This record gives sequence, structure tokens and C-alpha cells, in this order.
Amino acid sequence: GTVLAALKTGSNPQQLAMGGVTSGSGGIAADDDYVYYAPANNGQSFVALDGGASGNFGGYAIPVGLIARGTAVYVVFSSDQSGAAQCAQPTTTGGACTTIVQQAGNAGKSLLDMKLDDAGFVWSTTGDSTGQMWSCPPAGCLVGTAPTPLFAGGGSRMLLAINSDTVFWIDTDGGTGRIRRCERGNCQALNSIVADGQGNPSGIVVDATRVYWTDPARGRVLSCPVTGCPSGPEVIAEGGAPTAIAMDPSAIYWTDLSTANAIVRVAKP
Repeated sequence: GTVLAALKTGSNPQQLAMGGVTSGSGGIAADDDYVYYAPANNGQSFVALDGGASGNFGGYAIPVGLIARGTAVYVVFSSDQSGAAQCAQPTTTGGACTTIVQQAGNAGKSLLDMKLDDAGFVWSTTGDSTGQMWSCPPAGCLVGTAPTPLFAGGGSRMLLAINSDTVFWIDTDGGTGRIRRCERGNCQALNSIVADGQGNPSGIVVDATRVYWTDPARGRVLSCPVTGCPSGPEVIAEGGAPTAIAMDPSAIYWTDLSTANAIVRVAKP
């Protein structure tokens, strides 16, 4: 239940906070000034750590994700009206968050993953075998301004990665495991399989040229050009149980949930 930090090049971890973080990989985010985490108690959306003064924002149940981008933090929540709330970055005091994305009629389903860039929000909803993907502009879309449906039938897992014009997602339905992609402007029509037969992918990220994902069941971290790899992906690391994945311009990082319980780094291929 702690928040920890370490040098990217490797170091002993530094404890930043105690008190419990919500389960799942979405309960933490960072920008140049703050580390944000979702505390494991109702009534607070997140806490910002800045070496002494915290910003506490209430009004939402424990979020399923946090996004730190630009001058705001976005709290992603999943309920009968799934969506996201925009919150001003904290200084020394908290403030109110404003819901800017809300999808009504979501009973029986849950918002699984949400991403945000200059082109807007993209998120996936699950709860049945169809799996659906939606989008709305950067300014948001509330009830009465319906989100744009991007794709239906994307599988029940649908973890997402996005770049400027493309969405990538994990589809594990049917037991084969695959990485899929589509054009954000016409996802239902312009979609394809990037890599098939990938076991049980658990994390995915993408940059301008390549997509990366983890397969903990087979103990692999893999990579493929964004256009696809019909001859098979490149294995960039093997061993352990790689799960969550992140990247910066020069390296890939992942959590190894085997007996090592480690965070691992490798240079981008």
C-alpha cells in the first residue's frame, strides 16, 4: 500500500507515501511537477505529492485511472455513468473536479481503459463478449452530447494504446490473444490484426513507429511495427511474468510479477 520511486537507471526505492493505493495499474500518474495516486478510501479522487503539500480532490468514488496531462489531472471513473473528471493541478490546496466525459446507460458494463491526447479521449467498455470503444473531443462530452462509437466487437479485455491517428488494443477473446489496430477516423471499417497468436497480452504501449506489449503467461515482452508483423513479432525480453508496461523515448519498462517482483528496463530495439 505504498507509493515508491526509483531512478530509471536503477536504485533502491524511495517511499513517497503510505496509506494504500487503489488496485490496478491506473491508480498512479506523474507529470514534471507531481506524482498523483488514488488513495484507498472513498471521498478522495487522488492525492498529489509535492514534498509536503498535497492536493486532495473529492466528489468521486475511487477511480479506475488517473491521467496527468497539460495543466490538469483527469480522474477516470467506472459506474452506471462512466467517464472522466477534469481537475486543476494542485498547488497547496485542493479544489473541485468537473465531470467532462460521461456515458449514461452503462449499467452492467464497466469502463476498462481510457487514454487522452491532443485528438481527444478514447476509452473501452467491457462486461460482455462484445467489447466497445468510444471517443470524444479533448474538451469532453457529457450526457446529451453522446460519445462517438469507434468499434464494437473488440473483445472483453480491450486495453488501449493510442497515437495521433491510430488506436491499438488487446483482444484475448477466443483464447488466441491478438494485438489489433484501427484508424481513429473510421475504426469500424479500417481495422486490422497487428499480431495474432499472442497468448495472454497484459499491457500495451505505442510510439510513432512500434507497438510493445507483455505476455506474462509466456514470460515475454514483444514488439512489432505499427503497420503489423505478419511473420511474427520481435521478442525483446524473456523471463518472469511481465505485466504492466511503460516507455520513454529510449527505453521500455515493465513490472515482473514473478518471484522477482521487479521493475525491469531494456533499451528500445
